[in-house]
Amino acid sequence: MKSKTKECLELVRVWLKMNKIQLEEVPVDDGVVFRGREKLLSGIAPICSRTILVDDNTVACSALLGDYVKEPFRKAVAEYFTRVNVDYPSCKLSLDMDDGTIWSSCTVSPGCVVGNHAVVLFWCHATALQNLDRWLPGVMLIQERGCDAKKAYQRTEEWDDESDLVPNKKKIAALSDAEKYKMAVELAKEFGVTTPGFLSARLCISYFEAAALIDQMQKHDVVAASDGVGHDLLVPMSR
Repeated sequence: MKSKTKECLELVRVWLKMNKIQLEEVPVDDGVVFRGREKLLSGIAPICSRTILVDDNTVACSALLGDYVKEPFRKAVAEYFTRVNVDYPSCKLSLDMDDGTIWSSCTVSPGCVVGNHAVVLFWCHATALQNLDRWLPGVMLIQERGCDAKKAYQRTEEWDDESDLVPNKKKIAALSDAEKYKMAVELAKEFGVTTPGFLSARLCISYFEAAALIDQMQKHDVVAASDGVGHDLLVPMSR
């Protein structure tokens, strides 16, 4: 393993710890895989698996749903993914035609991580998860409502106007600052700790907007000052 790869590995470990992301670390032939499971934001699909592969050639963040697409719909879903990947080349969606597993992956070089690790890792990891979340409604339309690939693609492209599809950035952007702050507080109460990366992913806002919300929560004694890992909750949890 190259020295830059080892440095990259250590940065990934630090980043995961800072963002309270718990992934199992497993050695592979020429690197390390960090893996775990998480529920997607949309709630459409069951728990998905996520991995971060680090080796001498790449840092690859992936999210996958095993055995998700049923055999009669796999051809249409594969066509749908072909349409999606033309417009979103930064994150590839793929389908295993043998067992119906969906993969969403985003890759960068170890050198990019070493150069600007926090921003690059957040972007790569969030892109893999959020793009899978964004395009899952199309799979649902094909598999559960009988749409063909073209119609499913058109409807997910128009998802801002679809009441039955995943909530989107425009709707969150339309919220007032007070409403965004309230959502951030509820997330802090639910998880007991928060970080800018965590809030950014959950609320579909920028890293800096999330940091500003945490500053507000500190001023109102909702969360404590960061201990280098995260901002712990101060107020009693309420369900």
